[in-house]
Amino acid sequence: MIVTIKSISDIDLSRANFPESFGSIDRSWKEEIIYFLLVDRFHDGIERPIDAYSTDNNPESPLLNTRYGGTFKGIRSQLDYIKKLGCTCIWLSPIFENYEESYHGYAIRNFLSTDPRFGSLDDLKELVNEAHQLGLRVVLDVVINHTADTWSYAEDSPSYTGSAFNFGKWKDDEFPLPKELRSTSYYKKSGAIINWDLYPETQEGDIFELKKLILDNSIVGKEVMQVVIKIYSYWIKELDLDGIRLDTVKHLLPSSVAVFCEGIKEYASYLGKKSFMVFGEVVGDDKLLKKYLKPQKIESTYKKGLDAVLDFPLHFILEDVIKGKRDVSSLYKVYRSKQKMLTQLNKNWSDLIVFADNHDQIGQEHKARLAYDSNEKEVLAIIGFLYFLYGIPCIYYGTEQLLNGNGRHDSWLREPLFDKNRNINFHNREINLYQEISRLASLRTNMSVFKEAEMEIDDISFDNTEFLSSEYTNKVIYWSKRIYEDKLIMIYNPDKREKASICAKLSTNSLRIKSKFEYVYGGIGELPVQEINGCGYLNIDLNPQQFVILK
Repeated sequence: MIVTIKSISDIDLSRANFPESFGSIDRSWKEEIIYFLLVDRFHDGIERPIDAYSTDNNPESPLLNTRYGGTFKGIRSQLDYIKKLGCTCIWLSPIFENYEESYHGYAIRNFLSTDPRFGSLDDLKELVNEAHQLGLRVVLDVVINHTADTWSYAEDSPSYTGSAFNFGKWKDDEFPLPKELRSTSYYKKSGAIINWDLYPETQEGDIFELKKLILDNSIVGKEVMQVVIKIYSYWIKELDLDGIRLDTVKHLLPSSVAVFCEGIKEYASYLGKKSFMVFGEVVGDDKLLKKYLKPQKIESTYKKGLDAVLDFPLHFILEDVIKGKRDVSSLYKVYRSKQKMLTQLNKNWSDLIVFADNHDQIGQEHKARLAYDSNEKEVLAIIGFLYFLYGIPCIYYGTEQLLNGNGRHDSWLREPLFDKNRNINFHNREINLYQEISRLASLRTNMSVFKEAEMEIDDISFDNTEFLSSEYTNKVIYWSKRIYEDKLIMIYNPDKREKASICAKLSTNSLRIKSKFEYVYGGIGELPVQEINGCGYLNIDLNPQQFVILK
């Protein structure tokens, strides 16, 4: 018998019938490699011939603006595909019930039910359970900022002015759910945001037609906050979740985010989940990220903010640096800024989720995946740096298959990994990029000592020219990390035609100069270190677009 829950009063958050297996994955989060997928676009569970993705697929297909057919059972059928890629954690896009016109999950009309187009609650439970059996953590994407377009204004499509508008009418008699969200006093009613980086507009207005909830420190705001905390506490218990990703954080007050995080983590702890993670989407610079990571003073107490944030500053420059469109120095500047921020907050590198591609390229007039206008070597170099720079890396589904969507709308970055018309699936484990990403993941796991290691700047010379700091040369991308007496070097030659010959003057911070480096990726054999006047020198030759890791 299917029981329909319509109110938070129907939710049982006690520990009754509580499985002892909950919270069983207790490894450090810094060990994770996250795989982010859109439920509708990953797999529908139908077996088809496997083929490589082809640019013949139309990236501007009208089908990308509608529901395509992915399901929970489809994801479950490909868990081994994700695991063999080297990923250890799955981030699921929102699974909640949306209106028919919404496929992505972020316009929620029923917060207490799975979207039946994706599958049932039991289907989702089976997916999470099997993922856990394979050692994969599961993170759920959640929304607290807004509901779907569940009601209309009395005025005609108002835009934000700083004043409240009048409530018109509900879209239907059933939604939103839980029924507590049918209180008209729970909504800000400020009209649609026009200036996306202007405060307080961006934290008070509606995101397009989505309806902004009140989540401030007012009496009403506190009521709404308790509703959303109970909603997601319910899902943590039902699904045995390992973490949640919080959507649209910059549209929420830092204090509201802190209250939500504390409430969710308290309940997760009550369930015995000692390492439950809450990370958030904060689209902005490090100053903005810092606001949501630091504790917030609320009334007479302090409440902790997010455990981690998505590192948008790195996302905005990494691809361009690898492709030679930005100076290498900009990469070093991002690192130093993060290092300063983490030190001030007493946080760790693993409190940053680093990524190079995603589903929602905010503010970009022309949106494009990594593989658009890129070759496989460039994509692989980007992933390689992503895995070894710092933080917890996150791969966007389809990157490993060279999906190359691009266009004016985010929907064109959300191609399906299956083609119903051509009867083909694209979960191809035989292509080179999939296998090389898997190799890099294995190396990252085997060299875990370097995950928290600090950057070390070396001077480098090209073809016997003068030595320059590695952060100021654009001929190669050079990155060095050291922990105690072990040193790791990553180098990429971005030139598509010319070789690069460099000599690296190894930093004197090293306790002892080793006699050699070995290739752990991108080459074979060893390279000798020449010692002159107490300094070590390493000569490295790189082919066009060659990416190497030396240890």
